Amino acid sequence: MRFFTLSYMALWVFSLSFLPKLSFAQVTYSSALNLAETRASMIGYKVVNYKISNLNGTNKKLYWFMCVGASGGACLMSIPETALKVAYSKCVSYYEVTSLAEAYGEIPDYESEEAYTERQNRERIKREKELKEREILKQFNDYIIEGDRHYQQKQPHKSKEFYLLALQLRPNNENALLKLKMAEEVILFLKERLTTIYNLNAINKSLNTYIHSELLTKLKKKIEPLDTTATIHFSVSFFIDTLGNIKHEITNLNLENNRIIEMINSVFSEINIPKQYIKEYPVNCTSNHNFKIELNEYKYTITKTNVNKIITFNPMNLASDIAVKFIPEGPIGQYTIALHQKHINGEEFSTTKLTKFRGTGGPANAILSIFIPGLGDKWVTGGLSPAINKKATITYSLLFAGAVSKIYSNNQYRKYLNEYDPILYEEYYRNANISNKVYNILLPAGVLYWIYDIYWVYKKGMENKQGQKQFIESKGLHLSAAKNNLGLNLTYKF
Repeated sequence: MRFFTLSYMALWVFSLSFLPKLSFAQVTYSSALNLAETRASMIGYKVVNYKISNLNGTNKKLYWFMCVGASGGACLMSIPETALKVAYSKCVSYYEVTSLAEAYGEIPDYESEEAYTERQNRERIKREKELKEREILKQFNDYIIEGDRHYQQKQPHKSKEFYLLALQLRPNNENALLKLKMAEEVILFLKERLTTIYNLNAINKSLNTYIHSELLTKLKKKIEPLDTTATIHFSVSFFIDTLGNIKHEITNLNLENNRIIEMINSVFSEINIPKQYIKEYPVNCTSNHNFKIELNEYKYTITKTNVNKIITFNPMNLASDIAVKFIPEGPIGQYTIALHQKHINGEEFSTTKLTKFRGTGGPANAILSIFIPGLGDKWVTGGLSPAINKKATITYSLLFAGAVSKIYSNNQYRKYLNEYDPILYEEYYRNANISNKVYNILLPAGVLYWIYDIYWVYKKGMENKQGQKQFIESKGLHLSAAKNNLGLNLTYKF
């Protein structure tokens, strides 16, 4: 009996080696067993359980054999641990078991030969259709790739042909429709580009704004040294072709001054505008700019001392703080300032220029100190010394004290001559002698101090004159005859 059982098992294991390819489905132990037994009883299967005893507990497996007699078909179901793998082969010539459903699925019914043949045909047609679809998809992608390559090479007409071929294969493909639209737009643009000159402000507004700002900056630098009065209107147009060449034209210029025209023209010759592109194609474009330049000149005079600054001629009614700040650092004297008010398109950038200078506080002021000691000090110091100062006090005090001493000495001497008392006439003589000596000291001291003041005023005036000379040279002024003997008269070279 034992020999028969082993032989029976070996026979079925040997038969399994000839089974065709198996398919698998995952089910549980109990459900698979029930499904196998139920299906076996329906079609005359015999279910054989056999336990392989030499495997350990972890790898323990149970095998069931569903046999179908002489046809040799069989089904193997194995359970590793808790999961059951069921493998079906083709059992009989007219039937096929496809697979078990997942987990608790049902075993499918057998199909007839006609159904089997019809299903095979459907699957074949499906495979052929899928193959054809793959070929169409490959051809479609090839057309799109070629179209993209020609588009990137700036051949929109050629790219359009390939996009149309792609749409013949897939008429409603959104990507192909979008690419075709892009190619057609480029073709239309290229046709338009042949006769159109684009406005730079429309295609590159930031660049056009930058160019306008550069023009204003350069015009300011050119106009800054101008000292004329004028109102200038003009327009300038730049033309940039597809090769990057730049031309400019000035129009509506209400000016006949060739020097200013050349100056303005030189500004525009310095401007560099890069070649412009639309849809990655160079285009002809123009950049237009309008300018209004207003130039006005006003003059005012300020007398500067070391004490204050006084506007002595102010036809513009400038505020004192505004006018004074335009006076350059320099010696005392009278400054004539030219204020050049300049506007470009309403933006002001005024400049000033020293047009005339008449120095004060020269050496001739020593004459004043000849009449009154200290009187010339005020003019050579720019008002730091008062007209009547301590020099006058000291000088006059010395002279007065000397004069008083002389009068007193004379008086004492007369008394000495008329006195017969030996004691008194000795006293008179002594007083007269001392007073006379004081007189001989104070009077020369007063005269010398007076002379010193005259010299000091002259020396200070010479220092002022030297400083004025250096100032003249630094400002490019030239010396003209002074209007009076107390200062210098200076004007610009024109």
